[in-house]
Amino acid sequence: MTLLNQLATCNHLLAVVDAEYAKTLQIVLLGISLGGLLLATFLGAIAWYNSKKPAGLENMDDIPSWVPRIRQPTKKK
Repeated sequence: MTLLNQLATCNHLLAVVDAEYAKTLQIVLLGISLGGLLLATFLGAIAWYNSKKPAGLENMDDIPSWVPRIRQPTKKK
């Protein structure tokens, strides 16, 4: 066999291997993508939930005295 025939046979074998694993690769990548989307949504929901004020502190007038008040600086004219 010449070198060109060997390369052609090798390329043919690679094409067969690629065809066998193409569907598996697509399924694996789809699973990883969907898993990442679900994980990002889940972690984002937890972060959003934890960013809310604790119960009882929604109304600014009812803040306990031990919670420091942050006042915005007044603008001087």
